[in-house]
Amino acid sequence: MENNRDTGGESAPRDCQTLSGSVVRTPLYFRVDEEPLFGWCHIPAHGNSSTTGMVICPPIGYEYMSGHRAMRHLADQFAREGIPAMRFDYHGTGDSAGVDEDPDRVSAWLESIREAIRKIKEISGCTRVGLVGVRIGATLAALIAEEEALECLVLWAPCVNGRHYVREMKFLEQKGGDAVNGDIESAGFVLSAQTVRDISSIKLIKRIPHQGSNILIVARDDLQDDFTLQDRWKEQGLSVSYIRMSGFSDFLTSPHKTKIPLLTTSSIVAWVKDNVDMSKSGIEDTPPTALWSIIIPGRSYVPQQNEMQASGIREKIVRFGREKSLFGILSEPVDQSASAGRPTVLLLNSGAVHHTGTNRLYVLLARHLAQQGISSLRMDIEGLGDSAADNLAEENGLYNLNFVQSVDSAMTYLKKNEEREEFVVAGLCFGSYASFHSTLKLSASGVVECIIINPLVFYWKEGMSLDEPGLAQDLSTFKAYQRSTWQLNSWLKLFRGGVDLHRLVDVYKNQALSALRSALNGVFSDAAPLARDIEQASAAGAHLSFVIADQDPGYELLMLDARRAVKALSRRGMLSIDIIKNSSHTFPLRRSREAVIKQIADNLKQRYSSR
Repeated sequence: MENNRDTGGESAPRDCQTLSGSVVRTPLYFRVDEEPLFGWCHIPAHGNSSTTGMVICPPIGYEYMSGHRAMRHLADQFAREGIPAMRFDYHGTGDSAGVDEDPDRVSAWLESIREAIRKIKEISGCTRVGLVGVRIGATLAALIAEEEALECLVLWAPCVNGRHYVREMKFLEQKGGDAVNGDIESAGFVLSAQTVRDISSIKLIKRIPHQGSNILIVARDDLQDDFTLQDRWKEQGLSVSYIRMSGFSDFLTSPHKTKIPLLTTSSIVAWVKDNVDMSKSGIEDTPPTALWSIIIPGRSYVPQQNEMQASGIREKIVRFGREKSLFGILSEPVDQSASAGRPTVLLLNSGAVHHTGTNRLYVLLARHLAQQGISSLRMDIEGLGDSAADNLAEENGLYNLNFVQSVDSAMTYLKKNEEREEFVVAGLCFGSYASFHSTLKLSASGVVECIIINPLVFYWKEGMSLDEPGLAQDLSTFKAYQRSTWQLNSWLKLFRGGVDLHRLVDVYKNQALSALRSALNGVFSDAAPLARDIEQASAAGAHLSFVIADQDPGYELLMLDARRAVKALSRRGMLSIDIIKNSSHTFPLRRSREAVIKQIADNLKQRYSSR
């Protein structure tokens, strides 16, 4: 590509939709003697990699969740073109150690990038490194480029002015959040007051990357072109290209709606190939089965770290299933005797979010459980997260029965390799659906409990909305109308004609019919499939635990068709319902996440304390 204000790009190669055994992905922990970081190294399966490697700096917060899938595809595309690539989680994000509220976040993120650079050089043998950053990850990459000579720098939708980014996060701030000392709770993630100040101070227009780096700015297609940064850096003698690519909003949307921007990712890879030294490192014939080792020129196999310890817990990378295509992370207490005899919890994908869970809930839950003496495996079902499908069309599919086989494979692995015998299956949203139906089909395999968190549907039918299936949407709307009854602004909006009266009448009519249906089921014998299946799961020996946010429709959905069964099983101690107050579907507020984690941990400790 030329160094100009190009607004186009090359078409995506057809073969980028399949892996075809051409990439070896290796998950690993690094910087394990300190606060461990987690990442993936992608190298060509045939070996003979370029001496230039690429480190991918992801966005943070909600954009990290949404962008995870695209970052994996970008790393794969680099590796297919002979360029080793590293994607990773900053400290306090994803599967790395730490939390949002830790001090000095920006400094920690920058140090995470430096460590990733060192690691890719170590395990791939590359001698030069380029950075690709997305959103705030692009901003961080530019700061690294100021201090270190890079082979190239790709800034994809960079946050040029930190104040503007903070303003966006405030726009997404959750109502009712704990505004502690200026913290921002943005779309389920926390930016501390210190982090807000540090990000706000960043102005890329005042930061000049190291001379000699080729730079590409990839502009988003949903905003007007802004050439200020390009022009400023060109004035300083830097080589800067600018392209505007489509598909930005499609890959940083809700995880189940994401579309991989293949045109953009392939254009980035093509630009890198044209602008870096593509000489080969001399690595020959890297075996595709070397999941824990990478060949380094002149050395024998170098094992990669697949375990980490921090805060009294141990986490271990797990590959299982057919050809070890499924992925998970096992969290357990360092002292194995603490969990002896207790079941292992399997955390199933919340929607299409990878195994870290919505708003990082599963990571926080798994580590808290381990500190309480309870082991867990947060795992990706086939086709989701890092249990990648071979074909793009098979990715991100929800509500099919593949999850049962994935859960069965996980339990088989844990029985054989970790000597686990009993299991609790748990999940939020889609994960609750998968947990419920896995319990029904695998109860004979050692499932002793099913934790159903905020269910939106118990029986999926093709064509249902993935956001909020039919009845759940009506119930959610009704609960929202109820909450607004006592708000003056809601009545003023009604009188001004700002409320859809037809929708209002329909919702209340449907709610009345649902209430009648629920009442009849409470009087007569339950004939609905839900009541039958709840009783079947209980008869097989599985405790059913419902954990539901009070602003979510899960309780009403449950009682609608299974009231008698629920009440009967509750009296026998085989079913429990816990309502999390002042919470909504994804537990976007810090206090609601803490509440649901504590509730689940307390329930499990109480039920299995004698083991």
